[in-house]
Amino acid sequence: MDVIKRIDFKKNNEAIVEFEILTLHEFFEKRSFYHIFKNFRLNFNIMMYITSGTGKHVIDFIEYDLKPGTLLFIAQNQVHRFIEGNETDGYILFFTRDFLYNRT
Repeated sequence: MDVIKRIDFKKNNEAIVEFEILTLHEFFEKRSFYHIFKNFRLNFNIMMYITSGTGKHVIDFIEYDLKPGTLLFIAQNQVHRFIEGNETDGYILFFTRDFLYNRT
């Protein structure tokens, strides 16, 4: 039986809030392709905005087409994965519930 891996937010020691923004290019350079093409569950939220290219992404076992202008919201605890052959670029924002409710 496959267990869906959970991923925690990795806070930068210098960061005041739990928020990070990367280009998709930077994201793919920092992550293992082995893991991002498997189903996983996050303990934080993601917003992904596509600026160029095409591809597909799976959220809660539903496949979505990616193209320029696509904005995906992936909530904490949703199952998702990238699909191999993705030729997209854009931005990916990571943030925790604490970031949303931080009043400082």
